[in-house]
Amino acid sequence: RPYEIVFDAQLSWIRAYSGLHRVAVRDLGAAVARPRSRDGRVKAPIPGLVTRVLVAAGEAVAAGQPLLVLEAMKMENEIRAPRDGVVTAVHVYAGQSVAREMVMVEVA
Repeated sequence: RPYEIVFDAQLSWIRAYSGLHRVAVRDLGAAVARPRSRDGRVKAPIPGLVTRVLVAAGEAVAAGQPLLVLEAMKMENEIRAPRDGVVTAVHVYAGQSVAREMVMVEVA
């Protein structure tokens, strides 16, 4: 059955055999990339697989610097430092599955 999807800035419309349906647009990539922590603990925003760890304990980092890459929903997302500081701990490794809210890296 044919369907049509129309996107605009905040809303999308899907026209299907059952009628016209309005859905909200969410930018998962931006939500994942944006750090949620102000205390330096970087948590997994969603469940996923760590594909690359880009920093090590003792390394200086700048706010917004990529710390690791998390694959979720078949998308790779850079997880970034919440602030300037030094990596005090890395709790994950490449190939590890993580649960939502799991602490992956700590920056002091």
